[in-house]
Amino acid sequence: MGATIKKVIKIITTVLITVVILFFAYYYVERSILYPVKYQTEIERYAEQYDVEVALIMSICNVESRFDSNAVSNKNAKGI
Repeated sequence: MGATIKKVIKIITTVLITVVILFFAYYYVERSILYPVKYQTEIERYAEQYDVEVALIMSICNVESRFDSNAVSNKNAKGI
C-alpha cells in the first residue's frame, strides 16, 4: 500500500508541475510572441474606454497589419 501511495503522489506532483509550466508557457507566448507589447498601453486604454476585450483588439491589429504602423492596405488604409 505504501508504494502505491508514493506512486500516486509522484503522478499528482508531476501533473501539477506540468500544469504550472504549461500555464506560464502559454502566458508568455500569448503576451510576448503572438501579440507584441509595443502598443499594449494604448490598446488597454482604448479597450477600457470602449469596453472591448484587449485580446479582440490585439487580434484585429495582428490580422490587419501584423502590428506594422507603416502598413497600407489595398484600399489605402494606413497604420495598425
